[in-house]
Amino acid sequence: ELRRINQTHITKDFIRITQQKTKREVVIPLDPKAIVIFQRNGGRSPKINEQAVNREIKNICKDIGMTQLITVRDNVAAKDIEKQVPKYTQITSHTASKTFISLAKEIYNLDPPAVAVIVGKSLKTLLNHYFNLPREEAIKRMQESWMK
Repeated sequence: ELRRINQTHITKDFIRITQQKTKREVVIPLDPKAIVIFQRNGGRSPKINEQAVNREIKNICKDIGMTQLITVRDNVAAKDIEKQVPKYTQITSHTASKTFISLAKEIYNLDPPAVAVIVGKSLKTLLNHYFNLPREEAIKRMQESWMK
């Protein structure tokens, strides 16, 4: 979506754009630094090559020490194969989006319905895919609430 943004999508301190996939209008508040970037590029988003962005994200993650091994599962010839890879190799721009969604409450004090509106996802999708609470954690929270 970022590649499609131009001056017609920017109104004062916001980006207003209809997502291609969901056909929903998304309104995103702009950080002052982002406004400067748009102004510097004549009201357009900078040219972005997604592969290059993901490569740089991986390099940054490697440089900051995200080198611990994690287990990933690949499907090769209709067989699930688990292998150990450095964590930085799995980090992408989608991870950044997921991280924003996951941290929006903690950092920006946004509740799930507000996050859903900002990122253009349904609340159901957001809750099922991004705020997925493990069963054990839900049970623990319920038991803790009884102690109060």
